[in-house]
Amino acid sequence: MSSAGGDFSDANSRLGYNAGIIADYNFSESIFFRTGLDFTAKGTEVEVKYGDTGYQKWNYRLNYMQLPLSFGYKMDVSDNIKLSINAGGYFAYGVYARKCYKSNLIFCYDGSGDETVVNDDEKGFDNIGMHAFDAGLLGGVGIEYKQYMLLIGYELGLYNTMSGKYDGGDPSWKNRNWSFSLGYRF
Repeated sequence: MSSAGGDFSDANSRLGYNAGIIADYNFSESIFFRTGLDFTAKGTEVEVKYGDTGYQKWNYRLNYMQLPLSFGYKMDVSDNIKLSINAGGYFAYGVYARKCYKSNLIFCYDGSGDETVVNDDEKGFDNIGMHAFDAGLLGGVGIEYKQYMLLIGYELGLYNTMSGKYDGGDPSWKNRNWSFSLGYRF
């Protein structure tokens, strides 16, 4: 992708975290409904290169309160071990956002190249050009041993979280998130 003479490198994922509670409502021994409330950290790093004249780099950190809603199926592997699979959706609202910006573009006003390094730090979803609302699909698999759980999940955002235009373009940024969770069932 290119914009205003610059080339976007691939956006890199950021390692995040989540913490929360989940609750299962069992319709039968096998079928369940799962919901909860999570605090989750998402984000990305984006770099735009302008040939030999410099670069611009953005680092986005987005924190959400998230409500997952899914249906699932459990099966017994042994007396103490169960496997599960679930699918559904999520709704999230941003509670904190931060964008760190760095650039070393070389400006040539008079024919001489003077390197200028710019660092900027903005906070708040509105201030960084992002929507606070997010929604998408989710799915996961899990294994339960007695009271312990190991869950692996994936979230695919369906909502464009970018709220404005960038260099005349209209980018569509959607959250994608892998999660690995350990839990203890009370």
